[in-house]
Amino acid sequence: MLHESNAFPGKAVKMLSKKVDTILISFEDAKKELPNAKNIVLTGTPTKIKNLKLTRMQKNEVLRELGLKQDKKVVLVFGGSQGAKAINDAVTGIINENLNKDYQIMWAPGPLQFDLVKQRIKNLSRQKEVKIVPYIYNMEEVINSVDLVIARSGAMTITEVSIVRKTCYICTITKCKQ
Repeated sequence: MLHESNAFPGKAVKMLSKKVDTILISFEDAKKELPNAKNIVLTGTPTKIKNLKLTRMQKNEVLRELGLKQDKKVVLVFGGSQGAKAINDAVTGIINENLNKDYQIMWAPGPLQFDLVKQRIKNLSRQKEVKIVPYIYNMEEVINSVDLVIARSGAMTITEVSIVRKTCYICTITKCKQ
């Protein structure tokens, strides 16, 4: 059995499609890309993220635990577990130019880029409007508590953001889209 989260199956899934009993897909469009598959089942992308429908009080508690202000909008920025250099470069510029004075940033640049990102921020006193962590382990609570998401695109991220119904700018290698 295989699972394909993307609308356009990758090479490995295409190659193995005639050798497995069942392929689980996340998008109906993927079916036509797998003509040699024996059995295809539309399942969606499995995720543990849920739309928690948090109250204002619950959101405020999450923000307080993160060290963020409760009365200011929060932009969540992440590039997946490995980070995303282009996103990290852009957010570093935003912070260094003090362009985020009207909002706070909750930022997970990825464990491999965390130390470099911290060094590149010129004025560490500006971090009062920025919370930088290597990785977000309680993503379900965080993503349900923020106002806007900026993230590297991937099937899982798109699924999670759509579940919590947040406005999101999904970044690919070349550009960002809402």
